[in-house]
Amino acid sequence: MKPHQAEHIAAVMGVIGQLVKLNKSLLLLTKIENKQFLNNQQVFVNEILRECKDNLQEIAAYKRVDISIDNQDELSVQMDVSLTRILISNLIRNAIFYNIPDGKVEVKIEKNILRICNTGVDKALDAEKIFDRFYKSDQGQKGTGLGLSIVQAICKLYNFSLTYSFEDKLHCFALEFNQN
Repeated sequence: MKPHQAEHIAAVMGVIGQLVKLNKSLLLLTKIENKQFLNNQQVFVNEILRECKDNLQEIAAYKRVDISIDNQDELSVQMDVSLTRILISNLIRNAIFYNIPDGKVEVKIEKNILRICNTGVDKALDAEKIFDRFYKSDQGQKGTGLGLSIVQAICKLYNFSLTYSFEDKLHCFALEFNQN
């Protein structure tokens, strides 16, 4: 095999990987919207958050991003544990990937509220579009554009409030767990 052939094969494999990821994300969105996650139980958000931080620590270190967690309260909710992991992981992962070198991710848990703020581009994102499927604030980004759509779909399923703001040069996502 010649070097240029190996490069072409690597490029094709990369595209296939992206398509598989896109397919899995779309299937997940469909399952969420069709309410196919019915294994609701008491989930401890602080614990899931610690697991997520541990799982993403190597990526954060590679990207030179510091993650801090401020547990001001213990937070538990009734929901599917796998959706809880996806919800928190997508928010933390985005905060790391769309950050700057020597940046930070600040996570704060208060009574029924999870706030995740991060450094990044020095301007607000389009709050009207960031939760839309396939939306990317920078078309050069490598993701599928579905991460925040999945987060929003989970929030809609459980009637949680999800908001975005840009304050003090930080991109902040606030998730309020309205438990009825």
